[in-house]
Amino acid sequence: ATGSAVPLLARRFRGARVLGIDISRGMLAKARRKQGWLARKWFVQADARQLPLPDQCADVIFANMLLPAIGDPLPLFGEITRVLREGGVFAFATLGPDSLLELRQAWPHADTSRQGGPFLDMYEVGDAAVRSGLRDPVLDVDRLTEARAAVCADDLVGGLGDRSGGGDAR
Repeated sequence: ATGSAVPLLARRFRGARVLGIDISRGMLAKARRKQGWLARKWFVQADARQLPLPDQCADVIFANMLLPAIGDPLPLFGEITRVLREGGVFAFATLGPDSLLELRQAWPHADTSRQGGPFLDMYEVGDAAVRSGLRDPVLDVDRLTEARAAVCADDLVGGLGDRSGGGDAR
């Protein structure tokens, strides 16, 4: 699914510069192959905890399933705080402790370094957001079935709204 949100964001924010960032060169190559030659989308290999972007340069930051790969969200949220413009929006989707219950039950046997298992609850995520300087976090739990999960990315991207006043989320 790498890069699947990029065209949705580009359609939602026409004229915007949409930047896809991933730490994996292979995943970026896969995302690039999905894009047309004239697309206004760029792909950069980088760690989300150390973005190669200037301070306060983004109106909207969208992350899909990044938190499970990061572990501690505090460094990520600190970096989001740094690059997000005043009044900007950080939207993300992640898994919670009730996700993949079989994995949670097996986790203590695989990794004893994390007490709570592979997925943080929304209170831990919210606390990290506030500690990093993100203001007014709104967190919600959505229990998804397989059929409903297919439309969630469209709903989340569509719900971001026009953050720039003119449809150009630069």
